[in-house]
Amino acid sequence: NYSECYLDIANSGVSIKRSGGFIRGIDTSSDVGTFRTQFVNPEPVTVKDINGNLLPDSAKMTTGCTVCLGGADGYPVIDSVTAVIIGDVDCDGYIDAMDSILVSCIAQELYEGGDLTAAQLRAADVDASGTWDDADAQYIQSCGLLINTVDQHI
Repeated sequence: NYSECYLDIANSGVSIKRSGGFIRGIDTSSDVGTFRTQFVNPEPVTVKDINGNLLPDSAKMTTGCTVCLGGADGYPVIDSVTAVIIGDVDCDGYIDAMDSILVSCIAQELYEGGDLTAAQLRAADVDASGTWDDADAQYIQSCGLLINTVDQHI
């Protein structure tokens, strides 16, 4: 029964938050192929970039990717969620100075609400406080300098 089918994850630490339509807990070094092996669905799991293009297994997982159950080998898309890598605000798959700058701009209200996606805003809140502030930006900067790491399971 397709109406009850959802992406099914093995014991990997990856979690799906249905209320926001997000999947998180993705390792920052994960490529699409490695990421797809975490699913136990009989249907194919596909990953598309922010523009809707199917990604090869060698591509890097990034914030904003769409993870779909189906969408290949003749299967219709049954379920989909958006990937969130906490700290990857610019959707390049890395946590670095550019992400820190974006979060600083968000904290200083230099971005309009429609300029960033919900996934990017979730990725910007590294301490899960519900707000975007200089503490988030500073922590992301320290991650870019390899002083800290971001807990992808918050």
